[in-house]
Amino acid sequence: MRGYTLIEIGIVLAVAIILSAVSLSYSRVTKGNIALQIDQIKVVNFLNRAKSFTLERKYFTSETSKINGFGISFENQKLILFKDLEDCDKDYRYDDADECYYKERVEELPLNAKIRFSSIPLDIFFEAPYLKVYYGGNLLSSATSVVLEIIDDPSLQATVWVGPGGDISF
Repeated sequence: MRGYTLIEIGIVLAVAIILSAVSLSYSRVTKGNIALQIDQIKVVNFLNRAKSFTLERKYFTSETSKINGFGISFENQKLILFKDLEDCDKDYRYDDADECYYKERVEELPLNAKIRFSSIPLDIFFEAPYLKVYYGGNLLSSATSVVLEIIDDPSLQATVWVGPGGDISF
């Protein structure tokens, strides 16, 4: 009679358990990386959307107000696309205490619940017609970054770069 000994079965089970543990931990890291990359792409797309709206601002202009441009406000776990109206203010920032608060907000986009900004960046604003870029209300002179991280593992990060000429990369 041929069969397997208890030691052989134990070794096979041990190897199977080790392989499952490795693949399970790899799966969790991979899911986190995928969520991070998806939100990184969301930030890039939202910035490109603000830049496009700035260049095409004639489609948003009404008789009562002139649009200076569009920008992105970064809040805890969401992005807000806003327009800066000339008849309200010209500070290149999104301010929810401003009297033009509801007129300025264009769109809002939440991040994945597992992702956050490593530090809340200042607003990024694109001014028409020459696509000047402002960061926190000041003209951008060198590239700035927006850094996203996984809440459970802050060592996993993704960066989006915005240059003074309006170039956006990651």
